[in-house]
Amino acid sequence: MLPSPAQLIDAPKFDHWFPGQEELVMKVMAWLQGDKRFLCANVPTGFGKSIVAIIAGHLSGRWKIVYLTYTKGLQDQLMADFDGPVQMHEIRGQSNYECMDAPPARVDEGKCHAGETCDLKSVCSYYHALQFAKWSRFTNTNYSYWLAQNYYGDGLLPKNELDEVEGTYPLVVMDEAHLAGRALEQHLTVNLGEMDFSVLGWEMEEMQAWTWEQWQLKCKYKEGELNHEASELAKEMKDHTASRGERRRYKTLKNLELQMKAVGTAEIEWIREWGGSSVSLCPVWPSHYNGRLFIGDKILLMSGTLTRKSVEKLGIREEECEWIDSPSPFDPSNSPITQINIGFRIEYRTPPENMEVWARVIDRIVEKQGNRKGILFTVSYPRAELFYRLSGLPRSTLVTHHRRNTLERVEYFKKSRGPKLLVSPSVTSGWDFPDTECEYIIIGKVPFVTATGELTKARQKEDKEWVHFLAMETIVQEAGRGTRKMTDRCEVFVVDDHFSWFWPKYKHFSPRWFQDRVKKSVSSVPDRR
Repeated sequence: MLPSPAQLIDAPKFDHWFPGQEELVMKVMAWLQGDKRFLCANVPTGFGKSIVAIIAGHLSGRWKIVYLTYTKGLQDQLMADFDGPVQMHEIRGQSNYECMDAPPARVDEGKCHAGETCDLKSVCSYYHALQFAKWSRFTNTNYSYWLAQNYYGDGLLPKNELDEVEGTYPLVVMDEAHLAGRALEQHLTVNLGEMDFSVLGWEMEEMQAWTWEQWQLKCKYKEGELNHEASELAKEMKDHTASRGERRRYKTLKNLELQMKAVGTAEIEWIREWGGSSVSLCPVWPSHYNGRLFIGDKILLMSGTLTRKSVEKLGIREEECEWIDSPSPFDPSNSPITQINIGFRIEYRTPPENMEVWARVIDRIVEKQGNRKGILFTVSYPRAELFYRLSGLPRSTLVTHHRRNTLERVEYFKKSRGPKLLVSPSVTSGWDFPDTECEYIIIGKVPFVTATGELTKARQKEDKEWVHFLAMETIVQEAGRGTRKMTDRCEVFVVDDHFSWFWPKYKHFSPRWFQDRVKKSVSSVPDRR
């Protein structure tokens, strides 16, 4: 039997093991001593995955552990929990740090990105944090930064006295691993808009007719042109104090140069996705480039919705990995999932009169919960706004947000007294609402991805179940936001008749612990438990 986490890493917050945590630590330790490079741990939401990974890494004696997250919320939580106990250091993108040469500008806007030398680099807040992150045993960052720093920079390993980086990362922990493929896709995607077309001298109508071979030839040619122009501009700026316009131009040229290189050197054909006056280019599946993501001797993938399919799409072969499917330590009766039949499905063509019925059913759920606080997941911002207009609940009960004030409004919701309903399409992963912060959840629509874009259509063509897999993945994440502790009680209600056919057909895409929570559908709103 292991000592408590608090004794192992001096973390008073973790004064005891949750059921199953100690056993999971031992399994991770056994894997670290084995031959398999990957360990895929399907661990229920609220289980306490982070403390398991930290303790296992600590006990392993490995000299460098990098902990990756997808959401900033989880990154903040990790730093709050482990900054002191294991002296974890974090590093984020340069836009998160103020430029000391030209405040309040951010570091990514500084003259060091315009081909100029900065005398303040040795005391720069960003480069200071980067050095700490490199030399720290425990380093915390997000997928986006991890991919960029390893591919475009020199990584997160310290350099030796010869100013060289040696070896690989001993252990990389990928939390929220079900989103790792999305992070890699975002890293790879090339986005070009009207301003870019102007710099490149390309006409959109001509571009739409190009074959993939033409795209690659033109991008290779433009890469050389952009590099030459940026070099000439850098020479000019050395002769005088560069203007903001010159710096902006230099940064634009270098960014476009990288994008041209990405397309020009692609080894497989990428999908072109047109949207108004812009285009995005991305491979059908990012797994061909997973070497940019999987950099390490041992890689631990953890998520509450990790499945064989999600791992397969990352390009991990079955023989390369071990699997752990942890049972939930929580009593399923404390967080039952019930569909309320309303007689129709929620989709873009649902008649207005039916949407009014939908809103009244949701209102009835909230009213029966009394002074409790809950979350309504709407999938989209327009549907969140529609519910706000149709709902008969007091306006003081409803907490809404838009893309730019999510954190602020979530914090307001957490600190408020009930009754309160957070109406959101986006707090589905990486957000925690323990105790009385959320005691019921309403899934207002089965979150299907619309298969209208070229990329989604291409994926659906190769994998007929792809959009259904994504929908189930999101549902599992949504339903787990309020179940974070053994004592949490959080009912889940599904108000969309799509669930009647979707669940029986695709429940195999959900973990077993989640299936145990799903109850029979009902025709009316049940009383408060």
